[in-house]
Amino acid sequence: MAQFFPARTTCRFDTPGERAGRAPGEEARRRLPVMVQFPGGAKSRGTLYGSEDAVKIVSMHSSKGLEFGLVLIPNLGEMPKKGEDEADEARLLYVAMTRAIDRLVMTYREPSSFTRRIQDSIGSVRQHLTEMDSQKVAG
Repeated sequence: MAQFFPARTTCRFDTPGERAGRAPGEEARRRLPVMVQFPGGAKSRGTLYGSEDAVKIVSMHSSKGLEFGLVLIPNLGEMPKKGEDEADEARLLYVAMTRAIDRLVMTYREPSSFTRRIQDSIGSVRQHLTEMDSQKVAG
């Protein structure tokens, strides 16, 4: 599931077990302390899959080949970077977006060509899914 939030929106994190035990919209009853990891270099990539619950902070460049239940991509409005090839920046963003297994959250402060294109794409996908659901009900 992809979600697109302006930068002022706050997000609450809880474990999959907590999410599964709550009715939609029900607030979490407790919060778990979360360890933050800043892995650096090829040798520390193994720590990204440790058994401990942790927030992993990874650059888009180093995320290739990894997968996470939740991926946050902040400051999307700053892409593409000035002086960088837009196609290369789009490929890098694609790599970061496809690291998400369950949930992708992207934020921006100011709109950019990327935020507009992504919002248009999300709208098109939503419309297509709605049409498919309507056809299933009618069929």
